[in-house]
Amino acid sequence: MGTFVLALLMGLVLGVLSGCIRCLFFVWRHPTRFIDYIGILQWVGVAVNPFLMFTVFYLHGRKLDLKAKLRSVIVLLFLGLYVGYFLGNMIPYLVLTPKATLFYILFYGLYPLTIICPFFVALSASAIAYIRGFRRENKNENV
Repeated sequence: MGTFVLALLMGLVLGVLSGCIRCLFFVWRHPTRFIDYIGILQWVGVAVNPFLMFTVFYLHGRKLDLKAKLRSVIVLLFLGLYVGYFLGNMIPYLVLTPKATLFYILFYGLYPLTIICPFFVALSASAIAYIRGFRRENKNENV
């Protein structure tokens, strides 16, 4: 269950960031301020995905037995990122844009291709952590 919660939180952060970037198109009309805020949010997005995502799931993956739980980890990771991204994407539209239609919220929130990159980053980090832990255990047994 820890995999789902971590994926949900990371998806929520990514959804809020991408939703804020899109909502700035609707809210601010002043071009210089707009570009400044977009630039800041994009740098934060680069810090979250993939660096923070990799670090969080690498640390989490060291505690997982990925070989035994691979299917459940993949399903929980995908569902957590998808639900978190949808909820995180809804927040900026509901808070920042008074004219946000249901179509915008659903289209950007339920667009599945946006979580493919974070999904593979998180899965790769968990796999790398598992492999490194497996190698350490084998080295200790051989000594």
